[in-house]
Amino acid sequence: MTILRTLALTIALTGAAVVPVLAHVTVTPKTAAPGSTPVFTFRCPTERATANTIKLEIQLPPGTPFTTLRVPAVAGWHSRVSVRADGTADVVTWEGGNIPPHQAQTFQIVAGPMPASGHTLSFKAVQTYDNGDVVRWIEDRTPGEAEPPFPAPVVTIP
Repeated sequence: MTILRTLALTIALTGAAVVPVLAHVTVTPKTAAPGSTPVFTFRCPTERATANTIKLEIQLPPGTPFTTLRVPAVAGWHSRVSVRADGTADVVTWEGGNIPPHQAQTFQIVAGPMPASGHTLSFKAVQTYDNGDVVRWIEDRTPGEAEPPFPAPVVTIP
């Protein structure tokens, strides 16, 4: 009983609370050189306690017609690339796999060439769970403002 009281007192004094941490779909690297063709790694965590992630869609930035796009295989997952009317790649989708609760999976694309300096590329992500929930990591960040609740993964071209 003393341990529980100590823990409760510590939480009360530090302001800590037991709340779920919102996990975002993220991308690395965060920056890419103009003209380069980097390997982007998207990390997709399953933050639901009772559902598995079964699908991830990454929307490629509009107005950035990558002439190189490769999607390395991910064990247990199938990928496909949707194409816009102009013939450029639009969305990369992985499905058929399973990310259990509190686990994460990485997915990669090789895309390029990157545009000129001064651009920010937003790779909007849509995560689907086996219980039907869909989380849209699509909100753009506004400089000087707090991060939105569901931010899109972003890459800066310095």
